[in-house]
Amino acid sequence: MNKIKAFRINAFILGAALAGTAVIAPSTHANDFTASTYIDSSCGSAMYAGQVTLVQGSYTGLLYDAMSGNGTAPANWRDHYGVVEQVRWTETTVGPGDQVTMNAKTITSKQRAQIGYIMNRWGSAGSSPTDTSHAANYAIRQLVDAPRYACNGPTTTDAAAQMIAETTALTGQETGVADVYPVFSEYNPHDHSFTLTDVDVRDKGSAFSYASATTGGGLGIRMQVTGGSFTAQEPFLTQSNLAVVGNEMNSARTIYATRPGTITLALHTEIPSPLLHLLTAPHMATQIKPTKEPTLVDKTVTLQVPKDTLSVTKTIGATALTLDVTGYRPWLTGSNMLRAIATPPPGSGLPPVERMWPASTTGQVTLTGLSPNTPYMLSVADVDGYATSHSSQFTTGPVAPTNLHATAGATTISVSWQPAPGATNYEVTVGDITRTVTGTTTQITGLKPATTYPVTVQALNLPARGGSATAEARTTLPTPGKVTVARTTSTSTTISWPKVTGATRYRIVLDDHRGVWEPTAPTATLTGLTQGRSYTGILTALAAGETPSSARFTFTTAPSTVTGVKLARATPTSLSLSWRSGSAGTRYTLRVTGPKGKTVTVAQASATVTALKANKSYKVSIQATNTSGTSPWSPALTVRTTKKARPKITAKRGAKRTRITIKRAPKARALVQVRQGGQWRTVKKVRTKKTTRITTKVARSSQIRVVVRATATTKKISKVLR
Repeated sequence: MNKIKAFRINAFILGAALAGTAVIAPSTHANDFTASTYIDSSCGSAMYAGQVTLVQGSYTGLLYDAMSGNGTAPANWRDHYGVVEQVRWTETTVGPGDQVTMNAKTITSKQRAQIGYIMNRWGSAGSSPTDTSHAANYAIRQLVDAPRYACNGPTTTDAAAQMIAETTALTGQETGVADVYPVFSEYNPHDHSFTLTDVDVRDKGSAFSYASATTGGGLGIRMQVTGGSFTAQEPFLTQSNLAVVGNEMNSARTIYATRPGTITLALHTEIPSPLLHLLTAPHMATQIKPTKEPTLVDKTVTLQVPKDTLSVTKTIGATALTLDVTGYRPWLTGSNMLRAIATPPPGSGLPPVERMWPASTTGQVTLTGLSPNTPYMLSVADVDGYATSHSSQFTTGPVAPTNLHATAGATTISVSWQPAPGATNYEVTVGDITRTVTGTTTQITGLKPATTYPVTVQALNLPARGGSATAEARTTLPTPGKVTVARTTSTSTTISWPKVTGATRYRIVLDDHRGVWEPTAPTATLTGLTQGRSYTGILTALAAGETPSSARFTFTTAPSTVTGVKLARATPTSLSLSWRSGSAGTRYTLRVTGPKGKTVTVAQASATVTALKANKSYKVSIQATNTSGTSPWSPALTVRTTKKARPKITAKRGAKRTRITIKRAPKARALVQVRQGGQWRTVKKVRTKKTTRITTKVARSSQIRVVVRATATTKKISKVLR
């Protein structure tokens, strides 16, 4: 418990003074002060009285016994003076060369600095003692090995030990004048910031770090920033506080620049002075006076914020320029807008192309409306001037190639196109295969059968990439393998082949033979063949939705010649023939040669060959086939199709309408045309029947022409109606 005593000082000094040596030659003098009331604020038994005294007067605060051994000790002070007879105290600041005796020992400069630091940091408790002030008193007495009392037991001793540990680094050369040493990270251009990673406050006399404090929340530092903000968005924060405990910042502080230029950071802190302040008065024991007011330390730091540096990557097309602009990050102030201008050569008659966009836009931006094969000057800059601008030249690419054709095989696609003016080469892409060529044809190999591939051909004049032509091609089924002839007769043959992957059926055709075989298995028997005949066949693999693939093969049959061959009937497009019938089961093959000639196989002794050309001569040979073989061809019979019919056109013209009749032209295409401006303009199209009637709203005064297109059985006719 604290022992509180209130009394006034007598004019005569009572009590014995402690032996010792007084303070020698103090260096610095402060203003004197007087006190009229003295309260013993010590704790413990009476033997510890006078260690801490609360004085009241022109100065009110705690005084700590300096253990000087001179004058009347505070424990023996008694009331003597009247109200006007007050003790006048003189404050001195101990300098580096001053000698101080405490507890009958000359203290070292290090001890002097420790005691001064402890007193000025923890001893200035104000108008009443506290646990901290008692711990401070205990600490200074421990430093000089003086009698001491732990007011609160371990709480006091532990706190005192921590105070002493915190002052161990003091050397005695401290001046109490300090400087602030901030440490910043490298400038971060991504968010225009500097980060305060560390800060130290060191005495200019000894380099003692006041930031090493570990008690009382460490060392507090206030910061004020100009030209920046402690937040990366509005509202801006221009003030911030931090604490340094044991030379460790509680957290790093990032300062964001508002624009390029200078950031000014003002740092302000208050440090406890390591200087020892002593009070002396006539006949009185020397006292230690804590300094209530801390020492102010200010530091101003300037940080240079550079402009952003734009980096521009161009992707040049025929009529567009795509830009990938990097190096610019949005600032806290300004419009944060970027502008790109592509300017054509003077006198070209072409307008410049401009594009503005927010700097926060991600991805690429594109300038459109450029002219192909044209040089441009490009300028890219930010609107506010917060970045260095970019300037460069480029020439737009050529237009796209035309007439793109893609022809597919089983594992290849052949590509061809018409050249593009200004192109130096072409990039051909089929699926994921890309090839650059200088010509206008190429073949891409190594593809998968029955697969659809996108095909792109882009004209190049590097670094410019021009227009592209696109198509699609699907590779065919795999090509059938080798066809094996297993068995052959005079009228048939059996063939087989390896199964084609993906095929669901097959088609087999023979040259000069109308037969078509479509098996689903990889084997087939071809019948109705001619004796002694060599055939070339085409085997085609088929599947729904797939492009067929084919392979050729050949075989030969073994060889009674058909007689009585005669023409039964002829039309412009068909010939009906008959001949003497052979034995049951005989099949006949008619070979009709001439325009649109064909081979027809029948099972009876007559046949009509259709789809022929009018008024044309044909030769017909017939071959019979049965199970024992195949006959030679009969001697050729020369026959002729009839002429095409001539359509008949009649018309009846009225004042406002014209009625037209077309006969003898079934299934033909008819056009009704009117003469306008020296040219015939079609006003009606019809598909004719056996007799066709057409009514059109054309006045008698207009010239009309009727055109009937040719068909397989009719001639073309054009008639102008008067």
